[in-house]
Amino acid sequence: MSRNSLESLRDDADLAWIRDELALVWQAAHFDARAAYRAWCTSPGTEAYAVYRAAQDRADRAQDELADEHSRPLPHERHAQG
Repeated sequence: MSRNSLESLRDDADLAWIRDELALVWQAAHFDARAAYRAWCTSPGTEAYAVYRAAQDRADRAQDELADEHSRPLPHERHAQG
């Protein structure tokens, strides 16, 4: 296997790990937002709503980061293009 092939495999593995980590971050943030929403529904009020909105904002941001990462080509695809 050539050096470029090994580097491409390593880059793909690194990217897969990064994407997995971003997915875990999004899942945790989404879970927190759902829990905060349920808490707000159970005990309405401005503080509970603020907690929910902050949690939902974190989940939205994590989802955006995950989507951005998935929109990038894989390293082996970049090597093939260039």
